[in-house]
Amino acid sequence: MPVPRKILIMAAPLGTGHKMAAATLAREAARQGFAVVTADVFSFLPGWLGRLVLAGYSLLLAWWPAGYALMYGWGNRQAGSLRLRSWLNQFLASRARAFLTREQPELVLVTHATAAGILTAYKARYAPDLYLAGVVTDFVVHRWWLYKGIDTYFTATETAAAQLRQLAAQTLPALPEVLVTGIPIRRHFSRMTYLYAREQFHWEPGTLVCLLLGGGAGLLPMEAIVAKIRAAYPKHLQLVAVTGTNTDLAASLSKYPGITVYGYTDQLPDLLIGADVVVTKAGGLTLAEAVAAGPEIIIYKPLPGQEHGNTAYFTGQGLASLARTPEEVLRYLQNYQRQPEPERAARLHKRQEAARPLAAQDIIRRLREKEAAAPGKQAGNFL
Repeated sequence: MPVPRKILIMAAPLGTGHKMAAATLAREAARQGFAVVTADVFSFLPGWLGRLVLAGYSLLLAWWPAGYALMYGWGNRQAGSLRLRSWLNQFLASRARAFLTREQPELVLVTHATAAGILTAYKARYAPDLYLAGVVTDFVVHRWWLYKGIDTYFTATETAAAQLRQLAAQTLPALPEVLVTGIPIRRHFSRMTYLYAREQFHWEPGTLVCLLLGGGAGLLPMEAIVAKIRAAYPKHLQLVAVTGTNTDLAASLSKYPGITVYGYTDQLPDLLIGADVVVTKAGGLTLAEAVAAGPEIIIYKPLPGQEHGNTAYFTGQGLASLARTPEEVLRYLQNYQRQPEPERAARLHKRQEAARPLAAQDIIRRLREKEAAAPGKQAGNFL
């Protein structure tokens, strides 16, 4: 019996989307016969430093998003950011060397630009034949994703692929392979139906269900939105909120009538599939799941950086609406309720055409095909 090929899948804990995409890819790789190893880039930092970076990242997004915008833009435009990136990659690659030498993966898949930097630095110094692929989990591409040494990129859309190729032509000595597969989301989105999902939560047929998602940290200002909606819809509307780790928000929302509140929940795919409307932040993976699930999408006040880019793509393609205030959320919700059925069906059809629920399967299948086409390549030849 042949020994399974070993694949390393590496993410970063900066936002939940990168981690969830990596976990989905790991499950799919195991299902398709790979021996899977997973890693988090922060495991190569001293524990106190990793905690400090995570705390700083969360505080920056919550209290000074303009500061995050400055950092994101600086990284995308200034040459100095690339020098900082190079130093950081070399530092983390040296700390990851023992782990990588011990595990000796035959190919590596990364879902965050920092992980890509670590592996390309390691590859250049220690393992030039290592096969390395990057999965971009947003609908736009940041310049920090561009590295010499990444063999294949997987992107969400043709638009993102074109952007990546343009950046590569400006910064890399040779154009890498770029494949459009979509963002890897859980298999459940290709299996569950609208009616069956609603049955799980005992939602009555014909009841309008509005789902509020705030990301893993519960950053959406849900209470103001809930108050506005509930005042206009005292009944005949089911509100559902997913607050992530924000326990204070969950407690505040629970005082409103006719609302169901979840923290972290494994039922998110069913909630998305059964909902009629979702109000959400603009994380790449969240939007990929929402468009695969099918509800009308309202993006609320996206954070600077990649969320602005994700929002621009979704609104430009007619896949979502942008609300900047609770009043605008209510107006979009009322507009949806008044839409004639043919118009609702046409908008749903557009979202269904844009969805790529089998992205994870496609990515791993393509990697298997590449391995089969080059059976003699010793991708994990660590020296």
